[in-house]
Amino acid sequence: VSSTSHKHHLKAHLAQPPTPLAMSSMVMPALLSLVFALSFLILSYMQRTEVSAEMFQAAVDRFVTSPFQLHPRKTIHDVKGATQVYEWLEKVFLNQLYMDAPSVGSAQDYCTSRFPCRLGEGNADRNAECTGTLQVGERNCPTQFGSKANCCQPCVGPECPAIEIKMQGGEKSANTSVTDLSASCSQEMPGWLAELSQWKSSSRPDDYQSAEINFCPERTTKASGDRGLMVGLYNRALMGRISLKRRKLSTFSSPQFSNAYPQVMNYASTDARSHSPNDEDTKTFGELNTYTYEEGKGFRGAGAFVQMLDLDRPKHVIMKQISALKRDHWFDLSQGSLSVEVLFFNGNVDLLLHAAFTFEHDFAGQTKASIEVSPVSFTVHDLQRPETYVRFVLYIIIIISFISSVKTEAEDMSADYRSYFSQPMGFVHVTSFVLCSYVIVLYLTIVFSYTFLNFSLPLSPDPEERSSQFEDIAGLAFTCETFNVAVSVTSCVVFTQAVAETTSLAPQLRLVIESISVMGKYLASFLCVFVIMAAGFGQGGVFLFGLRLDEFNSLPRSILTVVEMIKGKPNYFDIV
Repeated sequence: VSSTSHKHHLKAHLAQPPTPLAMSSMVMPALLSLVFALSFLILSYMQRTEVSAEMFQAAVDRFVTSPFQLHPRKTIHDVKGATQVYEWLEKVFLNQLYMDAPSVGSAQDYCTSRFPCRLGEGNADRNAECTGTLQVGERNCPTQFGSKANCCQPCVGPECPAIEIKMQGGEKSANTSVTDLSASCSQEMPGWLAELSQWKSSSRPDDYQSAEINFCPERTTKASGDRGLMVGLYNRALMGRISLKRRKLSTFSSPQFSNAYPQVMNYASTDARSHSPNDEDTKTFGELNTYTYEEGKGFRGAGAFVQMLDLDRPKHVIMKQISALKRDHWFDLSQGSLSVEVLFFNGNVDLLLHAAFTFEHDFAGQTKASIEVSPVSFTVHDLQRPETYVRFVLYIIIIISFISSVKTEAEDMSADYRSYFSQPMGFVHVTSFVLCSYVIVLYLTIVFSYTFLNFSLPLSPDPEERSSQFEDIAGLAFTCETFNVAVSVTSCVVFTQAVAETTSLAPQLRLVIESISVMGKYLASFLCVFVIMAAGFGQGGVFLFGLRLDEFNSLPRSILTVVEMIKGKPNYFDIV
């Protein structure tokens, strides 16, 4: 009877129409909360998550799904130990990275009008595909290119084009015909070299007797343009980095087993994302090369032994570099964790993607492989794009709504803070304030950072400066990843706050909220029972099947497997 009368009383209370003044006081906070929530939602959408996902599918997913062993099939998640990490780098990472790169001698794509070939390179079909004054020969390539391949060769004969060279006394015409095809047809400094206009009078070399400007094979070509390593046709791989953390081994103090097991690890597993000076071996090592531990560098700035990869170099050069690391004991039992990072850039959408493949080894020889992808856009404030002005409007709305919300909540809290925190929505409001403040400060940190304001392509040719640029971009990518997560969580909290504010305008919605609050303790009890049962069955799965099935080899994975089975995915045949 009491429950029935309470419901009738609640319905009668909700049915009473509010006065115009009360209606106005309720509409403005609700409307402001909805605008605030929608602004955060639009800002979340403008982070271009869908574009980043497409880049991931085109450029990164191949490294995850491609096997480094076929029988049985093993991918990156099946890697066990440092030896298989090297095998994955050799058979998957490098092969997939350079799969779309044209190689010298290929029938298509290597010699083009945009990237003309140099002397002796091919396969070329027309003179425009050869650099400078070189011309296409006929079946003159090395035998490894094939018997019908055509390579670029010097022009010979009077029909070769003439060029104009600026000399001290003016321009001089020179024929580009090569009269001597020997390896080096100029035994001394040519006489016309001193007459070039680039020389200053103080630095000009001795003037030999002027002679005809003849072209020799070593002077008929120049380096071709920067091709760039393209992955998935349109995603350029800018640079890579390998970060190594080594285990610190200590003497096994057990009097019973020390003879059979002289050294042990100081910790259960290696965390590639944090620095532990007591557990990491930071001593300099190496035989062919010496490697020094770099504090505050490497993956996530956690400190590591760092090796940069210049991905503008050919595949065999990078393979030789990684092989040298293996000879210097980068892939032995001392490897605690290894992180491989690559920067991709897609000019069609002006988006940079930072991909990291991390391998962390534990005490039992198991390896946890994880893939992290973080997008970075440097053109969010490009005034040439219409969406930039939409973003500016969102900034203004969010700031105004945030200030108004803080003012309102501060007044309510100062009026009666005990009553304010006695309601669950009080904690929601405080959480929303903290998250919004964090998002705003984090975003200002991103857009006003030196890297965000000054980064441009191409990267510096200086190795040390390139390494510093990579470090800055990787740090910015991780900050952007944190920002995207924070915006998503904040959007959920702000929407919860907006729904609560609109209950004063929609009695039916308020009835739903009140109903949920009444049965809240029963929902909490159900969730507690469900979590306890899922954890219990998950722990049982670890004990029964953890040694045989990867789905049950740890408690978190076992609980997720149990939840999947509850949802209808059977694992019966795998278990038995």
